[in-house]
Amino acid sequence: LEVPETNDNLKLFGLDVFAGYPINLDGFNELPLPSDYRLKVGDELKISIFGLKNHQSTSQISPMGELAIPNFGNFEIAGLSLSDAREELLVKIRVTYPGTEITLSLSQLQPKKVFVLGNVINPGSYGVNAFATAINALITGGGLQGNSSLRNIKINSSNKGDQSLDLYSFLINGETQSDVLLEDGDAVLVGGLEKSVHVFGEIIRPAIYEIKDGEHVEDILSFALGFTEMADKRNITLQRKTEIGSLETMQVSEENFSSF
Repeated sequence: LEVPETNDNLKLFGLDVFAGYPINLDGFNELPLPSDYRLKVGDELKISIFGLKNHQSTSQISPMGELAIPNFGNFEIAGLSLSDAREELLVKIRVTYPGTEITLSLSQLQPKKVFVLGNVINPGSYGVNAFATAINALITGGGLQGNSSLRNIKINSSNKGDQSLDLYSFLINGETQSDVLLEDGDAVLVGGLEKSVHVFGEIIRPAIYEIKDGEHVEDILSFALGFTEMADKRNITLQRKTEIGSLETMQVSEENFSSF
């Protein structure tokens, strides 16, 4: 770790995670299909039918949302889960062919179109795969510009309603479940940095950290991974700008870390 020599050399924590390397969002075979994945126009399915009449084929869901199975008919399945689509086919085909069994699997997924907007390096619309999350979208958009908010990423969706993502849950605590799975047409919006604290001195990870209302010195020290062995925990100096722009200096004692 390169320790900054002055407070002016500090960088906003987390920006470099989302830029500077390519990522392939095209493949999906090595990933598990999300349980809530909904079939959509362009998805390609492999169909196997066994019973009074056997059949095997690969077919793509049409722009009308239908799956065409030769000699069996057309079935409207767009918007259904894979298991619900199988049940839909079973119910309708068994009317004519009792006892029929069906296996249904995805052979190719249609990419989703999402929008990455706001304070990102390359804003625009992108084609991403069915497993893409908000974090994938940020990487696809080239990463975040300086002075971006990492703790209030907005995901605007017509299907799920608006959501927000605090990237500190992922970057600091490793909580991958905090990420948001995107749907076709979703927009990921990055706003500007509003509130931040510079952490400097005998601390493991000196940086600029974004803060939310209600957070304390204890939280900021946690973001910075705590003190080095050389730190004097009894001598924590805090500088704060006053309303007239001058700097006010105060000492924060260790017993007040959780309340200040």
